[in-house]
Amino acid sequence: MTKFTEMAKKETSVSRILENREKVSVEDIMHDYPNGVTIIDFDLVSLEDTTFPVFAIAENPKVAFFGGTILNKIVAKWLSAYDGDLEECAADLRVSGGVKVRLSKGKTKAGQRVTLVDIIDE
Repeated sequence: MTKFTEMAKKETSVSRILENREKVSVEDIMHDYPNGVTIIDFDLVSLEDTTFPVFAIAENPKVAFFGGTILNKIVAKWLSAYDGDLEECAADLRVSGGVKVRLSKGKTKAGQRVTLVDIIDE
């Protein structure tokens, strides 16, 4: 691969997490890992006026998935502890071994669909 091809390839990805990984849905994660997954890395993706997290998991290094409202709140809390330093925060998450979560479907009081997140303390 030429250096130009390599540079061009990097510009087509919206996140380093998605490089060499297949994007799967949250529903796929819930189905394939009913006992939960270990989030070992994350990044933030901004498209238009929306920013949301993307995650890598220990159970399958070939996939990544996007998070919704609750996972976004968790990432915001992590980043606030690091004064917004995403690279340092993500690096520390990787070193720590990650956070195990179980995802499930739910609804808000207003009837909106939401992905529920249970933190599994091992």
